[in-house]
Amino acid sequence: MKWWEEEIKSIKNDNINGASFLTKKSIDIIKNMVLKKENIDEIYKALNLLEKVQPYMASIYNFAKSIKSKNHENIFRECDNFLLKIQNEEKEIIDKSIEIFNDNKIFMTHSFSSLVYKVFLEAKKRGKNFKVICTKSEPKNEGIKLAQNLCENGIETELIIDAAACYFIEKIDCVLLGADGVGGFGLIHKIGTIPIALTAKEKNKKVFSLAPKYKFWPNDFVIPPQEFKDPNEVAKKSCYKIKNLYFDITPLENIQFITN
Repeated sequence: MKWWEEEIKSIKNDNINGASFLTKKSIDIIKNMVLKKENIDEIYKALNLLEKVQPYMASIYNFAKSIKSKNHENIFRECDNFLLKIQNEEKEIIDKSIEIFNDNKIFMTHSFSSLVYKVFLEAKKRGKNFKVICTKSEPKNEGIKLAQNLCENGIETELIIDAAACYFIEKIDCVLLGADGVGGFGLIHKIGTIPIALTAKEKNKKVFSLAPKYKFWPNDFVIPPQEFKDPNEVAKKSCYKIKNLYFDITPLENIQFITN
């Protein structure tokens, strides 16, 4: 297996990092292929693999499709252009998101969105006073890492098990989520988002999703069936069957999107 195939395989097997992180890693792979003077056919083979490597993450799909549609002589520059697009869109959303801290003081978040994390850090930097309730985010428990990072940066933080999320919604002002992808079918996000969003709606709590344009699928995109993940992440195999999924799809009418 070639070095770039190993790198793409690591993206496929990454069960912790979110769409933004893995998209930037995808960009680095293609840029390094150009620097190493890989054959153009190999680069397009890599782009074809990346297009499908994380089918529930729109940004990787959009990156691969975008580069494939450009002049192959300028691939390195187009990679930088897409990265700049990510950075500009994220900055714009962070600036817009600070406004919600004026009316909301207690936030709940689910999973570990790097963009949500940046918004919390920026709000702290700007002197906003707030608290964050993080779900554990099973089965990979990335919410523990987020809670640790937030409290180490001086942000009041609480960690709860996923099953307690609907109980704690009574005590929050709003839910702040990231986005792995957005399409006409709904918001793709960590499994467990649907009950949080529906309960929040029932309790008249707002649900915001930070969704840069690069995380929106084309209108004609059809979401593929979701694959079951390693059952051992849930429990040791026994006589019962274990079904382990990472994502769910929340209907758009339950979400207020902060986009650019």
